Formats: sequence, C-alpha cells, structure tokens
Amino acid sequence: MSILNGKKYFFTSERNGGFGGSDIWTVEKVNKKEWGKPVNLGAEVNTIYDEAGIFLAPDGKTLFFCSNSPESMGSYDVFKTEFKNGAWTKA
Repeated sequence: MSILNGKKYFFTSERNGGFGGSDIWTVEKVNKKEWGKPVNLGAEVNTIYDEAGIFLAPDGKTLFFCSNSPESMGSYDVFKTEFKNGAWTKA
C-alpha cells in the first residue's frame, strides 16, 4: 500500500473489474470521512497475472511494483510506471 499526501491511496486487490490475478488500484479522498470509488490503473500496468509490492516514489508520479507476468525475467521482478499527461506509462 502507498498513500500520496493523504489524498490518494494505491493498493493491490483481486476485486471484480480487474484484469485477473492481483491488480493495482487507486482511490482518492473525497472529504475527511469519505474515499471515492477504486479505479484500476489499467492495461499499461496490470496484466492477467499478479501485480504486488507497490511503492510510490516521493515525487508522487513514479510507481514501482513487482509482477509475475511473462515480461518478467522469472517469478516476480520489479517494474516502473510513471504518471504522465494524465495516464500511467507502459511498465
């Protein structure tokens, strides 16, 4: 789990609406007592495999995570995505 300035929260979940396995999601704080609806980070980040171990860098735009997708070198490897122009880049 990672929280950005107490306003945006990143987490992994196998909830419905994902790509399969464990996906990375974000939710934004609406007010002091409420959080908005979870939003999946999308296909540039998530795969049908498991994403886990997330870390949001202090810049609030760079997210590191591990995945066991076929693009890894074997088992879980570390990937990076950046939030640019309103979207997450391909990991």
